[in-house]
Amino acid sequence: MSSSKKRPIYWFRWYDRYPNIRAIINLSQNLPSEKQLEIGQNLLKTVKQFLEKTMPFQPEAEILQPEVLLNLKHGQDKVRWYDQVPPLHKALNLILVLSPQQRAQLDKECGNLVGKIALHSTSYQSLSKTVIPTVFKQ
Repeated sequence: MSSSKKRPIYWFRWYDRYPNIRAIINLSQNLPSEKQLEIGQNLLKTVKQFLEKTMPFQPEAEILQPEVLLNLKHGQDKVRWYDQVPPLHKALNLILVLSPQQRAQLDKECGNLVGKIALHSTSYQSLSKTVIPTVFKQ
């Protein structure tokens, strides 16, 4: 492989480009399943409201990029932890098929949800230090 065609050192997940969506996923990962389900439902509601607000004004659907198709395939295989939480899985797949510009716009709208999750996450982490066994920690 020539030096001009080297692969980047770091490969990013599609949602790493969107700080609030990334935070929702990262903060949710270690929460109890009932909280993950609640977060998934809230994110799905946010996505649906965004789509209702923006889609009537969008041009014809763009051709799905290979990155999008690959991620949808992984979602069907249910290989990621959040694929096991149906509303979170559905919300993230809906976000994935949006254009990068739409994802960036939706990411801004997810800021309030990140704050709520951070509160639950902080409460859960402080509780886990005193009551919940360390088995649940990474």
